[in-house]
Amino acid sequence: MKISLHSKNMLAIFGGDSLAKVLGFLVTAYLARTVGDVAFGSINIAMAALSYAIIVSTGGIPLFGTREIARNTLNIPQFTGELLTTRLLLSLIAMAVLM
Repeated sequence: MKISLHSKNMLAIFGGDSLAKVLGFLVTAYLARTVGDVAFGSINIAMAALSYAIIVSTGGIPLFGTREIARNTLNIPQFTGELLTTRLLLSLIAMAVLM
C-alpha cells in the first residue's frame, strides 16, 4: 500500500509534535529534580515571561503572512521582507519591555 504525501506530512507533524512534548516533559522532570525548588520556580517565571514576549513579538504575523501570500503569489519576496522587518521590530520592542 502506497502512502500519500499528505499522509506522510501529517505523520511527520504528529511525530515531531509528540516527540517535542515527550522531551519537554522529560526536561521539566529532570530540572525539577536537579536544580531545586527556588531555581525551578525562577525558571518557570522566566518561561512565563518569555511566553508573553513571544505572543507580543509574533503579533499574529504568521497567520497574516500565510493568508496574504496565498492570496497574492506575485510579490512574495517583497512581502516576506516586510513581514520579517515587522517581526524584528516587534521582537525588539518585546525585548526592551523585558529588560
